[in-house]
Amino acid sequence: MSLFLILACGPAGVVLTDDTAATSLVGLEPTTSVVTSTETSSTTEEIPAAKGWSQAELIGTWSRSEQGVVVGTLAFEEDGLCTLTMDEGAWGCSYSIDGTTLSYLDGYCVEPGFYRATRHEENLRLEDMGDACEERPERLVGEWAPVE
Repeated sequence: MSLFLILACGPAGVVLTDDTAATSLVGLEPTTSVVTSTETSSTTEEIPAAKGWSQAELIGTWSRSEQGVVVGTLAFEEDGLCTLTMDEGAWGCSYSIDGTTLSYLDGYCVEPGFYRATRHEENLRLEDMGDACEERPERLVGEWAPVE
């Protein structure tokens, strides 16, 4: 049996085969397909891509809790500015969102950090995709609930 995994995160994707060859593809829809085949049959399972966020949907204040206690708030403004508030202080920041990729920059680090921003019910879930600052992901990664 051969297994082909096609990953598409926008207009480009990668095909990996059991021969460890990788081929770039263009023009793919933002979905993930798992294709298995045998000598006599093959099946394809379509898995919808994670729904991204628009900037308008992020605007407002979000809180992150640990064991039922709020440990921080993250307030997104319309102009691309934001404020992260934790017990140890508050940081002014800027952000941009492109589908499921949140770019985050603050005065704490020179380089921006990149986070996967997905939905879990009405909550914003942030996962570290690459951030040179060691402490920033500790503050941002997790599930953020909208503050009413």
